[in-house]
Amino acid sequence: MSKINQIQNQLKELSGGEFQKLADAYLHKKIKQIKSIQPLGSVIGANKTKKGTPDSLIILENGKYILVEYATTTKEKGVCEKFKKDLGKCFNEEKTGISITEIEKIVLCHNSTLTRKEENSVREECQKHEVELDILSIDSISFDLYKYYPGIARDFLGVEVDTGQIVNLDEFITTYNKRKIIAPLDKKFYFREDEINEILQRLEENNLVIVSGKAGVGKSRLVLECCRKFGEKYSEYEEVKCIFNKGVDLSEDIRVYFSDEGSYLIFLDDANRVKEFEHFIHFILDKRENQQIKIIATVRDYAVEQIKEVARDYDNDLKLVKIDSLTDKQIEQLVKEECKIQNQLYIERIVDIAQGNPRLAIMTALVVPGEETVKGIKNVSDVYDLYYSSITKDIEDFKDESLLEIAGIVAFFQVVDNSNDEMMEKIQTAFNIEREIFWEAVRKLYKFELVDIYENEIARISDQVLATYLFYLTFFKDKLLKFSVLLDNFFPQLQYKFVDVLNPVVSAFNIEDIIKILNPDVDRVWKIYEVAGDEKSLIQLMKLFWFFKQTEILIYAKYFIGKMAVESVDISTLDIPSNSNIDIPQDSILDLLSLFGNSDEQNSQKIAIDLLFEYLTKKPQELPQVFCLLTKTFGFERDSYITKFITQSIVIDKLLEKVNEGKNELFVKLFFGVAEKYLNIEFNTSKMNKREVTLYEYQFFLKPTPELFELINQIWQGVFQLDQIDIFQKKVINLIHQYSNSFSSVPVSKILKNDSLEVLNFKELSILRFRNTILERIFFLEVKEEEKIILEDRQNKLLKSLMENRYTDIDLMQLLLSVTTTFPYERRYQFIDLFCKYNQNFEDFKKLPLEAYVKNNKELSSEDYILSSSKNIEATNKIVEYFKSLLPIFNAVKFLEHQRYIKQEIKYFEKSIEDEKKKDLIRD
Repeated sequence: MSKINQIQNQLKELSGGEFQKLADAYLHKKIKQIKSIQPLGSVIGANKTKKGTPDSLIILENGKYILVEYATTTKEKGVCEKFKKDLGKCFNEEKTGISITEIEKIVLCHNSTLTRKEENSVREECQKHEVELDILSIDSISFDLYKYYPGIARDFLGVEVDTGQIVNLDEFITTYNKRKIIAPLDKKFYFREDEINEILQRLEENNLVIVSGKAGVGKSRLVLECCRKFGEKYSEYEEVKCIFNKGVDLSEDIRVYFSDEGSYLIFLDDANRVKEFEHFIHFILDKRENQQIKIIATVRDYAVEQIKEVARDYDNDLKLVKIDSLTDKQIEQLVKEECKIQNQLYIERIVDIAQGNPRLAIMTALVVPGEETVKGIKNVSDVYDLYYSSITKDIEDFKDESLLEIAGIVAFFQVVDNSNDEMMEKIQTAFNIEREIFWEAVRKLYKFELVDIYENEIARISDQVLATYLFYLTFFKDKLLKFSVLLDNFFPQLQYKFVDVLNPVVSAFNIEDIIKILNPDVDRVWKIYEVAGDEKSLIQLMKLFWFFKQTEILIYAKYFIGKMAVESVDISTLDIPSNSNIDIPQDSILDLLSLFGNSDEQNSQKIAIDLLFEYLTKKPQELPQVFCLLTKTFGFERDSYITKFITQSIVIDKLLEKVNEGKNELFVKLFFGVAEKYLNIEFNTSKMNKREVTLYEYQFFLKPTPELFELINQIWQGVFQLDQIDIFQKKVINLIHQYSNSFSSVPVSKILKNDSLEVLNFKELSILRFRNTILERIFFLEVKEEEKIILEDRQNKLLKSLMENRYTDIDLMQLLLSVTTTFPYERRYQFIDLFCKYNQNFEDFKKLPLEAYVKNNKELSSEDYILSSSKNIEATNKIVEYFKSLLPIFNAVKFLEHQRYIKQEIKYFEKSIEDEKKKDLIRD
C-alpha cells in the first residue's frame, strides 16, 4: 500500500477530537505569520470536542483572524450542510465577537470529499460577505502531510512517510531536547558574535560551510543561530532543513524533500556521522538551474580530515570555521546567568573543571548541589559519573549485566543494523553474544531512552556525549568488556570508528588510566604486525595510538629510514612548487613523522625533525613533501604563542645546522622555502590537537610576542648570512620581495613595526641596505611604466586605509610616514593632512618622520630620494619648500603647536642654508 493511501485511510479513522488536534498542528505549520492559535472546539489534554465558534481561532501577526471549522463525517451531504451552518455562526458577530472586516479568511477542514457543486455552494456563502475561503479536503491534507509535514503523519497517524531525519528547525530542537542532553538548544545564546559574522559571510560567499570544534564547545547551538539569522536576512532561505541523524539511509528522503525548485539551506549536525554526506556534496554540484543549495555542517575536530576528503570534489582546499573554547570569564558569566549561581568559590571550581567547555560547565552546575560537593570532584570523570548516575542506577536495578555491555558495543559502532547480517555475525563472534539476546537488550535500553530504534532494525545511542560515557564505562572504568576484542576483530578495517570513540574518551577522562589499559593490547598487536611484515597496518596502529607511543614510533622510523638507499639526484633541478597542493602519501613514513608536529615533548620533536632531514638526504626528490610538513604540521598554529613558538624555533635551528653556512645546497633550498612561509603574518595552516590523528585547516594571524620577534630575527640572520655567498644573493632578493609584498594585507601593526625596523636594525652596513630595500619594496615594486598609476593607486589606498583605522598606533604611523618620505613632496602632503585629520595630538605628531629617509647617496637613482642630513643647499632648500607647503594644514586654532613646530623647523633649515652659503664663500 502506498504512503498516500496509508495516510488517507488513517485520516478516515480519526474521531472528531483526534482530527481537530491533527488539523490544528497541520494549520500551524501551513499558515504563515501565525501569532497564536486557540482551539475553541477542542478539549485541552484530551482527544474530545466541545462547542465553540469557530472550532479554532487563528490570530495573525497583522491583527486579523482566520476562523477554522472542522468536519469528520464520511457522509458527503452531512459535511456540506454542517459547513453551511458553521459559516452562518462565523458571520454572526454576537457569537464570535469578531467583526467581519477583521476576518482574513475562513478555513474548512474535513476528512472526506465534496462535489464541485457542494464546494461552490459553500463558497457562495463567503462571497456574500466578501471573505476568502479555503477548503482543505482529505486529498489536499494527505498530500501535504506526505510531501511537507511527515512529522505530523508520524506523530498523529503512525505512518512513517520518511525516516524522520530531515526536519525543520523547531522539530530539530524539540527532538534534540528530548534526548539526555546537557544543554537544550532552545536556551539563550551567549557570546560568539565574531564567529556568527564569519559564518554568515562564508554562507553568503559559499555553498558549503564546515564548522569544526571540540565536543561541547557549542557548534550546534551556534549554527542554529546562524541559520535563523541567515533566513531572516534572505527570506528565500527561511525554511531551513536540518538533518537529524538516525543512522538510516537518507537517499530517498533527499530525493523527496529537495526535488522541487527553490532555495534550500540545509544544516547537517555531526556531518562525519551522516553516512550520506557525500550525497549532499553531489547535491550541491548537480543542482538544477532553478535550485540554490547551501549546506552548513558541524564536525568534531578529530573528524575534519574525513569530511574534507568527502568534500574534495566540491572544493579541493576547503577552509573551515574553527570554534574555540570559551574564556574563563565567559564560562563564569554563563554559569551565573544560566544556572543562577553566585557563590564565587563554587563558580571558580566549575570554571576550573570546564576548561572553556560550556557543555561541561552546565553539566557540572546541574549535577553538583553545592560548594562542598564541588570540592570533592577530582576530574571530568566525576562529573560524568554524577550526571549519568541515574542511568547507571536504572541499569543496575534491572539486574542485567549484559545491558551496559550492549550499550558499550552500540556506542563503538555508532549504528547497529539488524538487517546487516555481516555486521551482526561479527558482533556475535567477537563478543560471544547471540543475536536475539543482543536485540532484546537493545529494546530494554530503548525503554530507558538510552538507545534510539528505527523500524525495529537500526539502533544508535540517543546522544553522542552519552555514547562517549557508555563506551568509557564499558571498556575502561568498569572493564565489562576487553578493548582487545575490538582491536583483534575490527582493526584496522574500522579505524575511523576507533578514532571516533577514542578521541573524545582520552580528551574527557584520565588519560593515564586509559593508557594503562590500552598499552598491553597495543604492544601485542604491534608485535603481530611486525612479525607479519604488515607495515601498512602497523603504521595505522601507530597513528591511532601515537600519543603514548612516541618513543617507539621514533625508533621504528629511524630503523626504517636507516634501511633506505641514497638516491642520486641533481640537486640543481629540484624546486619547491608555488602551490600548496602537496600530497603526503597516507600511511607513509612521512605521514607518521607528521604526528610530531604537535607533540608536547620537545625532545621528540627534535628527533622527528632530524629523521625528516635524514629521510630528505636519502630521497632529495621529496623536497616538496618535507617542505609541506615543516610549514604545515610543524608550522605556526593559532596558539603557538602559548608555547613561545618553540616548535618553529626547533625547525629553524635544525635547518640552519643543515644549511652549514651555505655548503648544503639541498637544505639551502629548503631553508629559503620555509623562511618565506615563516615570515608571513597571515596563515592558512593545518592543526592537529594533542592525541588526535587528523588535521584541519583554518586562517589566523600571528600574535606578536618577544619570542616571535626573536624567531624572525634568527631567520633574517640566516638569510643575510647566505647573502654573503654570490650564488644565493638572487634568492635573498626574491625572498625580500615576497616578504615586502605580504605587508599589503597585514592587520598586525606591531609585527610590521618590529619586523621591518627593529629586527632588521643591524649595525652592519650590508644589513642596513636590506632594511632600506624592504621599506622601498613595500611601496616601490619594480613595475612597467604603464603599471605605475595602478601601483600608486594601490599604495595610496593602503596607506589611507591604515591611517584611517590605525591613527592611534604611532609605531605604525612612524613606519608608514618613513616610507612616504621617499615619495615626491606633492604626494607626501596628503598623508600628513590625513593623519592630522584623525589625530590632533601634538606629541604624537612630533614623533612622525617628516624628513626624507636616510640613505646612502650612491644608491639613489631619483631626485626624490634626498639626504636630510646632507649639507647640500639644493637638497635643504627642497626640505624648506616642503615644510612651508605643510603650513596650510595647521591654520586652525587646535593646530597652533603644530604650526609653531613647523615654523621652527623651517627656521632651522633656513639657518643651515645660510651657514652653508657662508662656508661656501669662505671656501671660495
